[in-house]
Amino acid sequence: MHLRIFAVPALVLAGTAGALAADPAPRVYDTAPTYAAPPTFTWSGAYIGVNGGYRRASFGRGARSEGGFTGGVHAGYLTQLGLFALGGELEAAYLGGKSGSGPALGGARIDQSWMLAAKLRAGVAVGRLLVFTTAGYARSNIDVKDGHTRDGWRGGYLLGGGVEYAMTDRLALRAEYDFVRYGGQKIVLGDGARVKGDLTNHLVRAGVSYRF
Repeated sequence: MHLRIFAVPALVLAGTAGALAADPAPRVYDTAPTYAAPPTFTWSGAYIGVNGGYRRASFGRGARSEGGFTGGVHAGYLTQLGLFALGGELEAAYLGGKSGSGPALGGARIDQSWMLAAKLRAGVAVGRLLVFTTAGYARSNIDVKDGHTRDGWRGGYLLGGGVEYAMTDRLALRAEYDFVRYGGQKIVLGDGARVKGDLTNHLVRAGVSYRF
């Protein structure tokens, strides 16, 4: 009888120990789960876009400065190295026509219809904001109305700068100012008189680019 009293608790304890031994041990992680960080934005890559704004032209002292709408297309490529972005850009722009007139030109008028430019771009990138400068070479078709000067394409240097902001990974907005100097240009008037002036353009434009 006494043996039975002690045997029942012993069997219960043995069964409990067996059940505990059958349970799997808790899983231990050597390291915490890792998550991939989102990709960092970069200005590197090709792009193409359109732009439009205002152009002011001057032909030196005595000639009337002229202004009007300008618009065009641009395409280029940038490479970002740390905080710096470097690249090149090609541009074609409509210049709106009249660039100089007045009594100083003896009734002649200077027109510019188109501009082609090849530019280098260099800037500082802070996240999605790019502050840049640009320099390059531009050519414009210069037509002289009511004069005897030979029309044709003339070249000059371009300097400028601006800011660009990437609204998304694909679309970027920009604002830019460019100064173009075509240098001394000579006009031969109807009476044979020669007029020389320094033809310059000031361009203030806004644009949008699609980045590939």
